[in-house]
Amino acid sequence: MLVLVLVVVFIIAILGGRHYYKSKIEDTDQVLYENHDLGIGFLMPKGYKENPFEIEESSTENGVVISFLEPESKVLFFSLYYMDRNYWDEEVKENFLAPYSEVYRGDDNVLLCINVSDVQYDVNNTDQWEKYLELWDLKEEICQSLYFIES
Repeated sequence: MLVLVLVVVFIIAILGGRHYYKSKIEDTDQVLYENHDLGIGFLMPKGYKENPFEIEESSTENGVVISFLEPESKVLFFSLYYMDRNYWDEEVKENFLAPYSEVYRGDDNVLLCINVSDVQYDVNNTDQWEKYLELWDLKEEICQSLYFIES
């Protein structure tokens, strides 16, 4: 009985998982960002033909930071940090102050979505406020579109 339960849980995890491999992406124009060294990518948000963000990548001693900037102002909107899982769990997580969510946790690595912690727009400017809300809504969609590149 235990074996049957484990098999069912495994199948649900595979079918219900939100991450998938690139070979299942049919339209490569849908790709927002890829890093072949890390083996990950993200899809373009639905309804977009061009990237709504400016994306910058930087390496740190313990991983790679992928920054999503508002294209005109170059203001940081959110970052994805792909790092060593042990480093995160043992040295950083307990004292990490910025709001974040775990997008992916593997055997060796973790991918975090780190939010900015202050307002990044002029609150008196309606256009900036609307743009901010639009980009904020895209953040979750981008994080959920994580895929792995087959090697």
